[in-house]
Amino acid sequence: FRDTLPLVRECSCFVGALTDPPPEHLLSAAMRRREEDPSADSFALYVGPEGDFTPEELAALLEIATPTTFGPTILRAETAAIFGVSVLSSVLSR
Repeated sequence: FRDTLPLVRECSCFVGALTDPPPEHLLSAAMRRREEDPSADSFALYVGPEGDFTPEELAALLEIATPTTFGPTILRAETAAIFGVSVLSSVLSR
């Protein structure tokens, strides 16, 4: 986990599926990022494992990533990753 953090510092990074308190939806956050910087063409997404991130992992992520939610539905880690990549791909293709 820690080895991946430096790899994403050069792009727009999001951490998804947070629910407490509910942050901005991933779609809104990614669209806002593109509006703020139209040249932003590289996104990264962290999706928590089953059981969620450890408090230490979450703290490290929130130093570099925008917290987001996928909405009210709780998704399995595998499904959440596919959902998140689909959302980001859609935003980048606009």
